[in-house]
Amino acid sequence: MLCYSPSHRPDNLRGTTPRRLQSSYAVFEPHWQVMVADGRASGRAVWNGTVYDFSDASLYIEKNWGGAFPFKWYWAQCNSWSSTGTTPVRRLSITSGGGTRILPLGATEDLGMVCVHVDGTFYEAVPWTSSMRWEVEPWGSWRLSGRTIESSSAERPFEVELTVKCDAPGVKLRAPTKADGLAYFCRDSFEGEVELSLWDLVRGPDGKYVRAPDRPPVVDRATGFQCAVEVGGGPWWDKWEDDAKMREPMRTMVKAPYTLKKIKKWIGRTLGRGSNNGSK
Repeated sequence: MLCYSPSHRPDNLRGTTPRRLQSSYAVFEPHWQVMVADGRASGRAVWNGTVYDFSDASLYIEKNWGGAFPFKWYWAQCNSWSSTGTTPVRRLSITSGGGTRILPLGATEDLGMVCVHVDGTFYEAVPWTSSMRWEVEPWGSWRLSGRTIESSSAERPFEVELTVKCDAPGVKLRAPTKADGLAYFCRDSFEGEVELSLWDLVRGPDGKYVRAPDRPPVVDRATGFQCAVEVGGGPWWDKWEDDAKMREPMRTMVKAPYTLKKIKKWIGRTLGRGSNNGSK
């Protein structure tokens, strides 16, 4: 039995949004949907005859569907922290991942994201509104970073850096493949040692965005020892370094909800100024 309450519910779970419509077509396969990234759960689990009761525990839920997993991918997720660093953070969650997927006519693209929940505020570094980079070893090391200066869910520019190390060997798991069905195709562990930092960005004297010099970091070197990590597909001959790049016209299509949101906000501000001027 499990009861949960999400603190962030993605837009594509509500109504008929552009992203929900896009996920209905096979061109966007495989699909990876984070159902709950920063939730709380209460219930009971039974494992090998032992009963574990838990209350208000951290919860993460995701869903995958489609023909097969990507050619090659990585993933890291953590909502259990031993220290939130020097900043007073009560609730913190990090969800990140990326991979190589097939596009129509045989083309491929490398995508990735880093998303953070900090006390109910959502920060997302995704390739349709942000820059995002990864350095991932065949096993044992994940270094991810992102910068968002366009309007996003957080509605403020930010920079994030995530580092995970894992000395444990991990466990081989089955994953769906087009050629061989379920096959041992990835490796997982829940023993990653994670460090996370996140900063607000402001415009410097030259007009470029820099870390806010007069504010403390939003998250300052939060650490944990139960980060979930994964690598899959391949080949993984050596370290994989790349920047997330989404091709057009898909980038514009996925970005559509953000563009509409900006237009609505602009119209609201314009009408608000007009009403204020008319009342004087």
